[in-house]
Amino acid sequence: MFTLGTLSGSAIRIIQAENEADCEALAAEVQRLWQTLPRPIYAYNRKFVSGWLSDALGAEANIDHDSMDAWKAVADQQALKWPRLRELIRPPVFYYRWGIADYDRERDLGTMRRAMRRAKSANEVISREALGGAPHIWWQQHIQMLDDPEISRQITNPPTDPAEQSVNLYRLPNGNWTTNRLAAIICHNMMDLQSQASLLLWQWNLTSPWL
Repeated sequence: MFTLGTLSGSAIRIIQAENEADCEALAAEVQRLWQTLPRPIYAYNRKFVSGWLSDALGAEANIDHDSMDAWKAVADQQALKWPRLRELIRPPVFYYRWGIADYDRERDLGTMRRAMRRAKSANEVISREALGGAPHIWWQQHIQMLDDPEISRQITNPPTDPAEQSVNLYRLPNGNWTTNRLAAIICHNMMDLQSQASLLLWQWNLTSPWL
């Protein structure tokens, strides 16, 4: 699956391709977006996004700024590893819905130590425990769900009675129905875009001396 997300003004757009036919439609949408997005353009991983977009556009795609460059520079100055996005800013849903507010450090210390041996950060540990996986796992689960004839039927012809709707289905903001796993991937992308936008609001001239 390919996913491209943009945030511009008050609009978030998430477009995805699940098969070869979708890739053609995605490429056409990328062409349109590239012509209409306001400049300058920021990306979380400038080198990767630039290469990916260049392939899709068939021409060089210049990304003006990497939204993580300033944070990487601070990490270099302090001899720290480069931070991940979720290590700098975490969406509110982590606190309110996924149990971070109730996290008991003493009770869960043993579990945390074991998980830390496999993860790169405490945030990654919490994310794994809260989400029960990651986007590539949700994608595999989404594909498995589509093999269920009843789920596929309800995605194509959603029941009007909520009582008849499968708990595995979710209605997206654009009105389309899909599996709750694909919806989770879209939500994940939206939260990343919002987090990146929040980092761009950081007032370096006022607060950076505190880092």
